[in-house]
Amino acid sequence: MFLKSVVFPILLASLCITLIIVLVNALFRFAQLDIWILRLAGVLVAWYFLGPILLDWLTNILHIELSEGIKILYTPIQSILAEFNNLV
Repeated sequence: MFLKSVVFPILLASLCITLIIVLVNALFRFAQLDIWILRLAGVLVAWYFLGPILLDWLTNILHIELSEGIKILYTPIQSILAEFNNLV
């Protein structure tokens, strides 16, 4: 149960983030842009859209019970915006 609900989502997230970083770096090298802030922004934008899709896939297809930490791992920007919204 621990492997399915904790280790597998973390491994999947790390694999996907690594693939996103490799793809973004390849695109920026192809375009001959070596600006680290743009690469970081590209990775964050890609994870902003891909993270919730993967989280939904984990919960609906694989029926994994997710903890709050795993949800924050897959939707960090959305979680931060929700906390700022609660403060206001």
